[in-house]
Amino acid sequence: TKCKLTGYLRKHKWSVYVKSLDKKVHERKCIDRVVIKLDKNSFGKEEVVISHAPFKFTSTGWGVFEVPIIIFWKEWMKKEPTII
Repeated sequence: TKCKLTGYLRKHKWSVYVKSLDKKVHERKCIDRVVIKLDKNSFGKEEVVISHAPFKFTSTGWGVFEVPIIIFWKEWMKKEPTII
């Protein structure tokens, strides 16, 4: 399909996700939510908020781009959000 905003053909399916590297610690125990930043001109919205595991977002696109991610930790962890 074509992007309504840019007119480019959105033919590439892609996913981004946040997962624990430690198999003993499940991310749902530590992560409150994940915010994925998007280009509004390409995706029609500036961000996606995922509030439950799996913390994964899938879409289609037409080019190469960066996807900033902000991880908000559970309150008990007493950690500031992590930007990756």
